Amino acid sequence: MLSQTFPSLIAFSLLCAPVLAGGDIAVDAGRGPVTVRVPASYDPAVPMPLFLVLHPFSGSGPQVLGYLDLDQLSEQFGFAYLAPNGTVNNQGLRFWNATNACCDFFNSNVDDSSYLRALIDETKIQLNIDPTRVHVGGHSNGGFMSYRMSCDHSEVFASMVSLAGATRNSANACSPEEPVSVLQIHGTKDGTISYGGGNIGGAIYPGAVASVEQWANFGGCDLTWTAGAQLDLDSSIAGAESTVRQYQSGCSAGGSAELWSIIDGAHTPSLSASFSAEVVGWLYSHPKPEVSSNYCVANDHSGGRSARIVATGSTSVADSNLRLIGHGAPPGTPALFIASQNQNQAPFGDGFLCVAGPIHRIQPPLVTTAGGDAFRTLDFSANYGALLVPGADVNFQLWFRDTASAGAGFNTSDGCRVALAP
Repeated sequence: MLSQTFPSLIAFSLLCAPVLAGGDIAVDAGRGPVTVRVPASYDPAVPMPLFLVLHPFSGSGPQVLGYLDLDQLSEQFGFAYLAPNGTVNNQGLRFWNATNACCDFFNSNVDDSSYLRALIDETKIQLNIDPTRVHVGGHSNGGFMSYRMSCDHSEVFASMVSLAGATRNSANACSPEEPVSVLQIHGTKDGTISYGGGNIGGAIYPGAVASVEQWANFGGCDLTWTAGAQLDLDSSIAGAESTVRQYQSGCSAGGSAELWSIIDGAHTPSLSASFSAEVVGWLYSHPKPEVSSNYCVANDHSGGRSARIVATGSTSVADSNLRLIGHGAPPGTPALFIASQNQNQAPFGDGFLCVAGPIHRIQPPLVTTAGGDAFRTLDFSANYGALLVPGADVNFQLWFRDTASAGAGFNTSDGCRVALAP
């Protein structure tokens, strides 16, 4: 029996679902509606952060929300959040298919990674979500799945948090396209997912330090660490019991790693009154770093909201990792990033032309996601040496096909400017 083999994983009791607020929405990516909690302060004209919360093995969305108690923090910080349910296995227990160690024990091979990404895209269709502040976190199996999501969709997530989870055992099994800041929280006396690593049914998972250092490597960080101030994360242990290990030196823009070790903490810590606020504060301090400024605001496209473009990553030509993110375009539509050293602000189709010739088309063209996003990482040295000169300013814009109801047939995002490092 699975419940006998993995008894500690079934530690949570189902809590009552939270009361829905008037501004909440529902999204459906093929498994039924999922509630997205929206703070009362939400302004559709202002991009808002999003937090994807993932439950542990045998848990549920309502259960993990009851454990973390995010309602007040959502209003205080102004973020939306959702906590979907995993699928049910042969024993009637919910799980996420994260790694070979956890927790698809009956080999269903369910594609939770694509499902959760689709939920985010569906949320972006209904809400104005800030593409530089999408975060994911979870407990136990949910922590494993948070690592999986950061690996598979690094262009989407700015940062993630894992409570008593672990990443893949082999770094070769994960190839994130860009840095994601990682926070691992783990009790040193966790009897279920061992702080030092272990195995579930023979499938190995790394320990807390190894998980964090794997992602420090992904983020380009040195493996020398510094100690932060100790934290009070577990109310059942006296004092500020948790040590902080930070990997921040030498990191690529948007990459860092941190380990909060709850000394003598268990798999399911008794969360202190400050636990969730500490976590949310950490996520807020680790967005995808914008390196661009907005200089030209587009008209509303036919969907009723302006499209936006930002650049993240590094402004150094030598680093070759400047990332363009378009947001708020119609879903699933042909699009193209353009660039120029000249600015403009003239009527253009159903929007504004924010750049002036000569215009460089950043190939190849693409199709926006189901959430209306577009992504491109620039390889300076290979393709744009004549345009992207150290010390110069470069202006970017996203062009996209308009919806059928609009007369012009095409539209534009706003414009952003990047000052390249000399």
